[in-house]
Amino acid sequence: MSIKSILIAGLASLFANSVSAATVEYSDYLSWTDDVSGLITTETYNGYDFSGGGLNYVDNGTSITFGAITYTLETYGQIFGVDKNLNYDAAYHKSNYLGWQSASLSSTLRITLASYTNAIGFNFGQVYSEAQPMIVTLGNGDSFTLTGLSNAYSFFGAVSTSAFNTFTITGQPYPTIDNLSVGPSVAAPVPEPESYSLFLAGLLLAGFLRRSRS
Repeated sequence: MSIKSILIAGLASLFANSVSAATVEYSDYLSWTDDVSGLITTETYNGYDFSGGGLNYVDNGTSITFGAITYTLETYGQIFGVDKNLNYDAAYHKSNYLGWQSASLSSTLRITLASYTNAIGFNFGQVYSEAQPMIVTLGNGDSFTLTGLSNAYSFFGAVSTSAFNTFTITGQPYPTIDNLSVGPSVAAPVPEPESYSLFLAGLLLAGFLRRSRS
């Protein structure tokens, strides 16, 4: 095996070991709150008027900020806010909530928080009482597949050892969320010693490759 191949293999191994995070998943709100240390803030969407246009929902385009949280659709489509009186909605939607859709069957919503945290939780469902799976990916790289219900909201919660300030939710065809709860703010993650080693090894590899070409 060449020296270059050895260096590349070593870098790949080091990178894989430096990005791991331990995250616990929850399907029960009370169990999640029991394990969150500190004040939890919750966005209920009830402070916003979603009754415009006579259809009981408002098209918010592909990006909207409510409070200190920004929602961005990563595929072409719309983010919509809905009040409880939409007549063709799922029966369990009893208050304002946030939903999204795109021109493609599957759509991804990126949620950016005001600060880093290690805990998030939310109710999730779908318009028309659908029960399609969703995928949640935290900003620290951890990913979870969620299975919802056709007759009630489901809950997803996560508490991680690695801080994050963004996460994405991918679902079809009309995913919805409500009562988005965020754990207390924590410090932004500090690169581990392995990350510095990775950076140094990358510089050494770049120098080696430049020298070999010359």
